[in-house]
Amino acid sequence: MRRRVTPTPRVVWLLPTISAAAMLSCNDNKLDQDGDGFTELTGDCDDLDANVHPEAQEVCYNGIDDNCNGVEDEEEATSGRVWYADLDGDGFGDNGITIEACEQPDGYAENKWDCNESDAAINPAADEICDYVDNDCDGEVDETTSVDASIWYPDRDGDGYGDADAPFSACEAPVGYVADGGDCNDSDPGMSPDRTEVCTTPLDEDCDGSINDLDAYGCTDFYGDLDGDGYPGTVACLCEAEAPYTDTEATDCDDTRSDVYPGAVTTARFATEDCGTDRSIDLSSPDATIMSDARYRGRLFAVEQLRADGVPGVLALAERVAAAWLDGPLLEQTTLADVRFRFPSPGVGQYGYMVSAISDLDGDGTRDFAWGWTGDETHPSGMYFFSGAASGDLTLDDAIGFVGVQIDTGSLWYRRVLATADFDGDGQHEVYIRDTEQGPTLVQPGLATTGTAEHLGVPEVGGTIGIDGRAFDVNGDGQMDLVLSGHQSALEPGFMEDRPEVPDATVNAEVSGSVLVYEGPLTDGLGPVYWVYGYRGTLGSDDSDFAFFDRSGDGIPDLLMSRNWERYLTPGAGAVWGLDGPIETTMDGDDWASIWDAELWLSGVEKEEGIQYLHPLTDITGDGKADLLVRAYQDDNRDGNSYFLDRFVGGHQRITDLGRVMQDVFIAHADTIPDQNGDGVDELMLSVYNREDYGYDLFLYLGDAP
Repeated sequence: MRRRVTPTPRVVWLLPTISAAAMLSCNDNKLDQDGDGFTELTGDCDDLDANVHPEAQEVCYNGIDDNCNGVEDEEEATSGRVWYADLDGDGFGDNGITIEACEQPDGYAENKWDCNESDAAINPAADEICDYVDNDCDGEVDETTSVDASIWYPDRDGDGYGDADAPFSACEAPVGYVADGGDCNDSDPGMSPDRTEVCTTPLDEDCDGSINDLDAYGCTDFYGDLDGDGYPGTVACLCEAEAPYTDTEATDCDDTRSDVYPGAVTTARFATEDCGTDRSIDLSSPDATIMSDARYRGRLFAVEQLRADGVPGVLALAERVAAAWLDGPLLEQTTLADVRFRFPSPGVGQYGYMVSAISDLDGDGTRDFAWGWTGDETHPSGMYFFSGAASGDLTLDDAIGFVGVQIDTGSLWYRRVLATADFDGDGQHEVYIRDTEQGPTLVQPGLATTGTAEHLGVPEVGGTIGIDGRAFDVNGDGQMDLVLSGHQSALEPGFMEDRPEVPDATVNAEVSGSVLVYEGPLTDGLGPVYWVYGYRGTLGSDDSDFAFFDRSGDGIPDLLMSRNWERYLTPGAGAVWGLDGPIETTMDGDDWASIWDAELWLSGVEKEEGIQYLHPLTDITGDGKADLLVRAYQDDNRDGNSYFLDRFVGGHQRITDLGRVMQDVFIAHADTIPDQNGDGVDELMLSVYNREDYGYDLFLYLGDAP
């Protein structure tokens, strides 16, 4: 039987009808209105602009935060510039390291052409220089445009000089090019700047633009009148006469002064104004005479200024009697009996030459004195210092200071052993003395016993170093230097074997005698900067002398060396050599300077005359140049000439041709005095032997006013 199923009744709910527009208006902040796949709930910061959403590319300079991260135009923004890493900070970057950004980041550059990011000096804006590096990053190294490239010239004739009309710039010389473009004919190797001009050809061999060069090969001496006095006197060796050198003979004896010529009126005592044959100087009428008061006092003297008033006095030295100080003005003094004070007597058999003015030790405004003495049982050997303000006859107990050194004054060797100057540059005078136990010694004066003795270094060459010491500014630097003699100091035989100018007899002999130069500032233990050697008897002995004097006129003193018994033209007439300064100071032990490097300058004229002693003077002729007095050796009869030189030329000269003779007087010493009469010229003082009383008078001669 079929069963009947009764269906469940269907219930139908009737709801109110809602439109689609009503549904949207109800959900407008949560839906993706711009269709970019993002809503406000998922980070869209502008749901009305489909280009603005969290995954959008940031775009530069549109004023919009395109990727909704709260930052506008950050790095990696699209449409931004590409920047290149600038690791060396030179403004140029590396193309391999880049970043995009709207603004230039720190450490990045807009240019990508840097070829070396580890060197700021290498970049496209740098100058190319010659250093085997591509400095300007153009792919080339040391090109011809390098800022320090040299100019080279083609040398077609191979004479070392190139054609200046064909310059080429390069860091290194190309093959066939040279640095000097001074060749005036690059097809003739016989014409270049280092060739010697030859008078017999029409060519300009040395390329100086002239075929009438001074000192050309085959030249002739012509003379010009350069001072305008109508008489030629200046020589020029030329191929042919050329103004002003047109005369073949010189008639002017001094072509630097228009008031000096043959026949000129003679008004001077020392200058040769008339160029006459009588080249003697009359010393019979001195302008002032200071008579000696003892037999030996005044044989040597020193003119010194003790006070700031500018008035010099004279220190009269003596062999066997006490040295004495005489105040100025010297033109008003007449006798050494009027001295203000006398130093202690040196004692029997002693020599009283070791006295010299030093600095003001006691601060009383007057320079003081150093006095060297050998000592006795009451007072030790050493340097004693006395006040320049003292008076009367001094004793050792009057000394204001003392430094103990071992002194041997019992020899004529010590006549000029005392050299005083500011040797160390401290503004105070030091005293040079040879300590018989320690050798060359520099004494630092002081009050009481505060002074010290500093011993200088001595080379191991035997003999006696420093027996004669003198102060000179040998290199013209304003600092006083110390020059010592080396008596019988010697090098080993054969020392000169490689010197072709040395006489054969000397090559294998012992080289003996020397002059040693200690350049200031001096310090304890300092050795000589250089030595100058001579053969036996020429340097460092009592037969010789030395001095630094600028005879060449270049402002640097030259070394003069003499020997009284040298013979060249006349037996025993004596000679003077000149070694031009500055003397090389970097010589090694195989090439020391020697007397054979010097020019034989002066030779005497009379048999046994023996010119020797050298006295550099200041200007007493009014020509603005220093003068020189050369004394001959004096025998037991006090004979021998002295010569005054105020003009200096090179080459071997007879002293009578270059100097003026001071006849009929025995001159023991000479020095200049600062201008005493206001004419602007210094004066000359001489120690002259007085045959009547066997003493030494001081003669004062006024210099020649210009």
